Amino acid sequence: MDEGGRWLPVDEAAKLLGISPDAVRKRIRRGKLEARQGNDGLLRVLIPSDVLLDKDGTPPDTSGHVPDSLGQERTETERWRALAEERGMSLARAEGELTAGQRTEAALRELVDELRAQVSRERGRRREAEARLARPWWRRLLD
Repeated sequence: MDEGGRWLPVDEAAKLLGISPDAVRKRIRRGKLEARQGNDGLLRVLIPSDVLLDKDGTPPDTSGHVPDSLGQERTETERWRALAEERGMSLARAEGELTAGQRTEAALRELVDELRAQVSRERGRRREAEARLARPWWRRLLD
């Protein structure tokens, strides 16, 4: 192990970094990672020591270790997914309330229409009564 890190095959480095071997090769081409040919002819990648040690100073488990940044991204993704699901349920509730409100509005409109018809009938009866009262007393008496 070098002081600056450890030289690993591309596949192991990819697993440790939580990325694909192709992504490791691309980082090598861009100069983000240092690489050299090993004695066995395989390409080795220098993994810095800060990546090799967890927060508590122990080496990470290379059998599927997920780096903190990727774990944070997954956590953030899950948080947004949960938020979207919550908003979807809120939207469904609001749509249900809107539908119930629309039914209530329709019922109230029917009631208002019935009351308007009733008021109109009562006004007609009042006009008839006023017309009868407007006739002379003797005419009313004969009727």
